[in-house]
Amino acid sequence: MGQYFTPRYVIDMCVRMLNPKKEETMIDTASGSCGFPMHTILHVWNKRDNLTTAKREQWEKDYVRDKVFAIDFSEKAVRVGKILNIITGDGHTNVLYLNTLDYDRWETQFKKNPDWWAKYNEGFTRLEGLRENQNSYEKFNFDILMANPPFAGDLDDKKILSRYELSKNAKGEIQNKVGRDVLFIERNLNFLKPGGRMAIVLPQGRFNNSSDKYIRDYIAERCRILAVVGLHGNAFKPHTGTKTSVLFVQKWDEKLCPKKDDYDIFFATMQEPSKDNSGDKIYVTERFFDVTTYSYHTVEKFYFEKKEVTKQSGKSAKMPTLLPSGFLVVETVKENKKSKVDQGEETSEGDESESTVTAICVYGGGYGHGIGMSQNGAKVMGEAGYSCEDILRFYYDAVDVVKVN
Repeated sequence: MGQYFTPRYVIDMCVRMLNPKKEETMIDTASGSCGFPMHTILHVWNKRDNLTTAKREQWEKDYVRDKVFAIDFSEKAVRVGKILNIITGDGHTNVLYLNTLDYDRWETQFKKNPDWWAKYNEGFTRLEGLRENQNSYEKFNFDILMANPPFAGDLDDKKILSRYELSKNAKGEIQNKVGRDVLFIERNLNFLKPGGRMAIVLPQGRFNNSSDKYIRDYIAERCRILAVVGLHGNAFKPHTGTKTSVLFVQKWDEKLCPKKDDYDIFFATMQEPSKDNSGDKIYVTERFFDVTTYSYHTVEKFYFEKKEVTKQSGKSAKMPTLLPSGFLVVETVKENKKSKVDQGEETSEGDESESTVTAICVYGGGYGHGIGMSQNGAKVMGEAGYSCEDILRFYYDAVDVVKVN
């Protein structure tokens, strides 16, 4: 079974979108190198870029000890995750070596193993305290779950499959084999309490395939779909070229998330690749774009001799109740090459000989409907070479034009 660790920018997106708080519990059920827990810790600490072993405040230590958990079925990955968490600065990790899907064997296969218990008893005891039922490991009460479960290969263990609704076909019979990512969907939802939030990376087919409709129905019945973010096909290269998306959901809850049939869903796609087709990272080059923005707004200067204006409809309106509101925004886009300073040569301040203007964007608007600036008219005047001030004064004879930046 291949392990394709999640790109850090995808992890950061998930953490920022779910926005975990210090009073909320969080778990990653397929943690790998613990990217999701580590970024969650730094987010709550408000120290995203601060990887350090500096002394932590007591509330920061308490948060990591009591609120953040991780599970993985690779003991090597668990060791790596523990080390990275210590480097982050928590000093105390709840990273556990367990089989997330085979929870019925946690007692016999892990807890009763003396060697395992010596390593993981402290974190496992805290995890047990978050169970919904203290006699079962099926359901928990976590606020947030983030995971990139394995979606390579199917599971054919009948004992494990018998515990999952999503392992059954339309006739209610247990299938011979089921994709691991499908089982993780159900398992992860059981880790969340009502109102809990989840971000999970899934293969694109789960969102599109007609044969997977039962999976989508299962999710929609139990959760509000918050967002779907499509990742680029190169995101996990060179390990796999599988197209993936991130699904964000929140379990229905009478108070936090009342159930409804019609609601908005946020959709987004990754427009630019982070890697090329070979899986090599694409870095920012020395060429960049510099945007300079100038904004102009009209300021009222009321003339008493002009007490009212006439609309196109023929109706009149008093000036104090219908003020001018014209504006223009001009953006000059320049493409900058590597400067002489970067090349070790001196250059005079303000030297823009290496900059090329690639575009000038003009945005404008007014009150309209017979009063104020015509957007089409302003566009034509701008194309004819009139300045911002000229255009504003053409439409607003009773105002002063002030450049605000």
